[in-house]
Amino acid sequence: MAESCPRMSLSHVQVKNCTEALTYLKDKLINNLHLILQDFAHLEANMITPTEMRRRSTIALQPLNFNKNRYTSILPFDENRVILRSSTDGRSEAHDYINANYCSIELEEASFVLHVHYNEWPDEGVPKDTFAVREILKRLYHLPPNLGPIVVHCSAGIGRTGTYCTIHNTIQRILAGDLSALDIANTVSVFRSQRIGMLQTQDQYIFCYKAIIDELEDLVSQ
Repeated sequence: MAESCPRMSLSHVQVKNCTEALTYLKDKLINNLHLILQDFAHLEANMITPTEMRRRSTIALQPLNFNKNRYTSILPFDENRVILRSSTDGRSEAHDYINANYCSIELEEASFVLHVHYNEWPDEGVPKDTFAVREILKRLYHLPPNLGPIVVHCSAGIGRTGTYCTIHNTIQRILAGDLSALDIANTVSVFRSQRIGMLQTQDQYIFCYKAIIDELEDLVSQ
């Protein structure tokens, strides 16, 4: 990321929304940190229970699939799991479950993938500052929607992934005028309803606030 990212041009309404969001979040982080910690404690208290996970992840728990899960405490929900389209395995209960193997498929056209790789974010931790994460965010601002969806992943696909998704989602919604994005706890809760354990630690939760505040300050200073 040696090259500097182009700056975004904001409308007057976007500047107003970013300024309002910045004031709210900065006050909460500086003067009401206890409220942020309470929010995270509430999220943890409402984590999915083992019983509920077993009820919602029956496919992942089937004997033929269970050992395909790298982390057996992090399982895909039945209702929104990725289903493989083909397999040479004739057993119906195993043929569509995703795992770490490569799949041979035939393609008539090539696809372009823009891969942004960030090595300096420790597992279950946070970077030393918000700069690199925000540089990734800035680069994605300028990608045309027709390039396709953004895919975010780390090792388990929940901690660092959930943290980045929370930051990205919050900034994008503020820019779109949706100030309900200031309820960061709700954003994390929604992500967790779709994938177990999104955003793992209290430090990652606080890092979201810091990164969002730093990015909003950068946006309104333009």
